[in-house]
Amino acid sequence: MARRYKQDIMLVEYIAPHIREINDIVHGLPGGKGRGTFFWEPAKGGPGGPGVFERSGATKPEIESYTELVTQHQK
Repeated sequence: MARRYKQDIMLVEYIAPHIREINDIVHGLPGGKGRGTFFWEPAKGGPGGPGVFERSGATKPEIESYTELVTQHQK
């Protein structure tokens, strides 16, 4: 897609266990076309599920990935 179309690419609606992997793929697209990702439903999944928040509102450790990603992919 990145080679075929001129538009930039964003990925939306993915699950938390793959935060780092998905962001690395999107930001590594040819021509710098990867603009970023959006985690669509951060609470989905509940305890032990793929979300980044527990039902109680507490954050899961996966939330820390976003601080690292901002630093790594900031333009």
